[in-house]
Amino acid sequence: MTTQNIQIIQAIEILKNGGVISTPSESSYGLSCLITSKEAINKIFSLKQRQSNKGLILIGYSWSLFKNIVELDEIPKNNINIMLKSWPGAITWIIPLKSSTINIFPEAKDSIAVRITNHPILYELSKLLDIPLVSTSANISNKPPAKTNVEVEIYFQDKIDYIIESEETCCRKPTPIYDLRTLKKIR
Repeated sequence: MTTQNIQIIQAIEILKNGGVISTPSESSYGLSCLITSKEAINKIFSLKQRQSNKGLILIGYSWSLFKNIVELDEIPKNNINIMLKSWPGAITWIIPLKSSTINIFPEAKDSIAVRITNHPILYELSKLLDIPLVSTSANISNKPPAKTNVEVEIYFQDKIDYIIESEETCCRKPTPIYDLRTLKKIR
């Protein structure tokens, strides 16, 4: 078993117990937790010193994880096809929430940011858990995102439950975000 596989197994146990982890992503190191852990979500906002109305991104290994959360009835089929063809990959889409799920994500208001990841660590975590993960860059609000596990440690010391270490340095710009309703680029 590789070191990375061991780290993924340890991270899964921590996530299942309501913990917050840090892992490399498509653009930088990120903070993640399970979407079912309100306490962990609140901890992420606290760690980042960020208001909850800024929202977070949900990531997963498959579109099937999101079909019961989002509402596509009023979205043009062409827009849906464009979104689906962009995945898996480093593109995030803002998608309307089903009215039945809005109260699960009160900070999201009426829509949520979603990405189907192709990053091997995030993909494996989501697949083994079979649930979307909350994800956001590992940084204090308005500071540069951490590009290495050492930078994560500098930002958060021992306040994160687990850091997946990687020899890979994350050096890309933040992932682009598009609004599925309009196809307009948000970031």
